[in-house]
Amino acid sequence: MFNHDKSTSFKKTVLVDYPIKGSKSIGFVTNENCNFSDKFSKTAVFVPTTPNPTNGFLLYLNDEDIIYLDISVEDAIKMVVSMGVYGVK
Repeated sequence: MFNHDKSTSFKKTVLVDYPIKGSKSIGFVTNENCNFSDKFSKTAVFVPTTPNPTNGFLLYLNDEDIIYLDISVEDAIKMVVSMGVYGVK
């Protein structure tokens, strides 16, 4: 059921419209190929809650609804845990 290889669970840091369109939340790509059928594929994005990132929401999104960021997963988690106080320079 779970793959325990050496890959990381969070692959990329992204911004997504959540909880409403126009507001942005930091998320982490967990699976880029969620194939629900031959014609229906989505990207799985975990949006953590702050300040406890072990809770959150799992969203299945189209690629055009995802903004990929040039921020490490580690820095993004620091931003979430610090409730936005920590920033990337």
